[in-house]
Amino acid sequence: MTNLAEDLRQAADAVALLRSSRADLAALPDAGALAGQKRIACARRLLDTYAALMAATIADRSRPELGHSGLAAQQGYLSPEALIQNWTGSSKGDAYKLVAVGTMMADTEAAEKLVKEALSSPDTDAAEVAEFVAKVPWHAPIARAVTAGTLSVDAAESIRAGLGQIDAAVTAEKLGAALESLLAEVSTLNADDVFKRARRMRNHLDEAGIAAREKQAHDDRYLKVYRLSTGTCA
Repeated sequence: MTNLAEDLRQAADAVALLRSSRADLAALPDAGALAGQKRIACARRLLDTYAALMAATIADRSRPELGHSGLAAQQGYLSPEALIQNWTGSSKGDAYKLVAVGTMMADTEAAEKLVKEALSSPDTDAAEVAEFVAKVPWHAPIARAVTAGTLSVDAAESIRAGLGQIDAAVTAEKLGAALESLLAEVSTLNADDVFKRARRMRNHLDEAGIAAREKQAHDDRYLKVYRLSTGTCA
């Protein structure tokens, strides 16, 4: 299992070795500049993972049911996203992304902890274990990949937003299968391309629903109601 703290320390040390002046960086050969950019990206990815986990903590302490005693409300904010945006100076979108991905990671960790406890308990039968397994969210592989350091927070949010939510036409099983395929590709894609790919997958999964909605919209536009002499409509 990855040690996030140790990984971050090593990544920060690797960046520090680049020195800090413009002259030092300008003196690097092309290969050194590219390697340096990669080191920085690695450290930033780890910091973003920390930021997402902390955002999830703040969101949990700001749950609506806590009312005015919630952390965000205590600080004078209507939502954890607003609090994070103000405290970090980030955009609203970045704050929302951190909360969304961090919450996804927290939910996955909690669900998988219950499965582990059930498996280790001699009093839990197979049916009960299956119930706990069924409660692990379909997006758990995204959370695991972020935790393992193989997926950035940006890419994770692109997948989450692109694939969308479960509905009547797109089940958790369908989304899980699409996610498995997508995760095999993301190492060669940037976050924008990941979103486009995820959105195409979602549209493919939802073709029947999209067709039905388009037909309904077409019918609604062209439907005409005629009032007969009897006062009824046709």
